Amino acid sequence: MTQQGKPGGFAGFIMPALLDIYEATGDTAYLDRFVTLGDRVLAARDDKAGLRDYRGRSAAQWSTTVFNAQGSRPISFLIDDARLVAPLARFAALTAQRPCLQGLRQGERAFDAIARTYVLAAHETLAFHATENWRAETAQGVHIGYFVTSHDADFIAPDMPGKPVPLNYQAMAGLAYLYMYKATGEDAYAERATRLSNFIQLEFVDAAAPNTLTWPYWPKMRYAPGRGWAVADTSRFSYHQPDDLNHASVTIDFLTAMAADGVGGVRLQDLQKITNAFHKLVHNKSPVPIYMDGSGPPAGRYASLYGRMASLAAFQPEIWEPVCSVVLRERGFGEAMYPPEEDQRARAIASVARLLLTAPMRQGAKASLADCVAD
Repeated sequence: MTQQGKPGGFAGFIMPALLDIYEATGDTAYLDRFVTLGDRVLAARDDKAGLRDYRGRSAAQWSTTVFNAQGSRPISFLIDDARLVAPLARFAALTAQRPCLQGLRQGERAFDAIARTYVLAAHETLAFHATENWRAETAQGVHIGYFVTSHDADFIAPDMPGKPVPLNYQAMAGLAYLYMYKATGEDAYAERATRLSNFIQLEFVDAAAPNTLTWPYWPKMRYAPGRGWAVADTSRFSYHQPDDLNHASVTIDFLTAMAADGVGGVRLQDLQKITNAFHKLVHNKSPVPIYMDGSGPPAGRYASLYGRMASLAAFQPEIWEPVCSVVLRERGFGEAMYPPEEDQRARAIASVARLLLTAPMRQGAKASLADCVAD
């Protein structure tokens, strides 16, 4: 949690993992750990820690020099900031929806008071990014919304000023807005989440097998030539392949959460096609390919994120067992699952936590949640 590190690289995976494990087990000790970590994360935010970004702003962001072509110029990335505030908003949503949690305390503070602090913090960070870089319009007959890279951020290695940020950035922001809606009931958050889901779904294209689909990493906005990423766009990290396993897990998290809560217009048939693509093109290959259409080199260390795909079990229960088997095939508790980098270990923990949370959804699941947890 410094400007020389990746702000969302560890806490951004551990915080949602703690919430997954709490929801799977009902053990509030995981919420205590969550609050301890959440408080530390907030204390490291630029405006709390006295840090400044490349414009001299000390704002509600976590700026970093990583992925920066001019390493001395700190800037915050939507993906990292949203990854940190989305679980804060989710904690607040759980507290609002479960009266049994509201009276719980950590030290001198009640959980409902902590939740209010987290809601305010999440709002501040989302507003910071949206003030300048949020776009809302109508395309293909639907209301869409998306974030773009700041107009003067030409020193960021992978991005281009004014162009839309990658789809996993959009999805993580959408997840934060969704949890803010569930925590507060304010329709403005639901509207933004819906616009983001509509924007993402316009990027879907047919994959190689029947009834399957995929999507690009960079939004192409084919319906608005010149606005999205095109083959002619060049950047140090620019590429035009389908989305990869690492980043696609964020988009799947967002879309499945939107569909589960009935917020927005996520098409269940599209979730089915994503699941079909997973069955036909990805999970049955060894080693696991890196791209969501089944192409590309092996996923390598990113196979540790495979368990996050178990979110699809909410809509097709039979996906859970294959996902679990791939995690185990990739040395579930060995080298690939616990690689040496701290942020990769955090991804692995998040992967296992999601398997635990979604275990009751699997085909032929036992009636008792306790039995699933024991498994």
